[in-house]
Amino acid sequence: MKIKKSWFYKLIDFKENIIEIEKNISVTLFDNGKFDKKIFVWKKSEVYICWLLEKQDNYKIEVFQKEKKSKVFLNYLLFSENKENLKVKIFSKIESDFSESNLDIVSFASKNWEIDLDWVLEFEKGFSKMIWKLEEENIFLWEGWKIRWVPTLLVKSSDVKKYCIEKSPTSVSSWVNECINK
Repeated sequence: MKIKKSWFYKLIDFKENIIEIEKNISVTLFDNGKFDKKIFVWKKSEVYICWLLEKQDNYKIEVFQKEKKSKVFLNYLLFSENKENLKVKIFSKIESDFSESNLDIVSFASKNWEIDLDWVLEFEKGFSKMIWKLEEENIFLWEGWKIRWVPTLLVKSSDVKKYCIEKSPTSVSSWVNECINK
């Protein structure tokens, strides 16, 4: 399936597993269901992927930035409660000059909650001026939670800027105060 127009799309509406984002457009993709998708991003396109995960299941997404000056913003809100387990796999590969990949994850950890999060960010060799940013925050609502991360960064290029922000675990009250004081 090719997306040719800047717009807001729900991933659940695409039956195909492969989605191509045409050149020079800005697209927002949203979903809260189970899917296994590969997304290809072409020249000067911006893709915003917003994902709300709240059900026990396995989730997987792969993003490939194929031409220069593409930008990808992956935004995840993870929430599970009462013995729900989430398994999430994220793969992002930059194969183009002047491209950027951003991953933001906020997890609300409830009682008896467990998440397995595996992400891989790969920078292919032969390209330059690539940027990536990772920001992750866990907010613990009750005790009895487990979070397992398997982060992998594969850098084959020598021209990469990186920003990694991992906020320490916080309670809801400190998170609310932080938001109010901004």
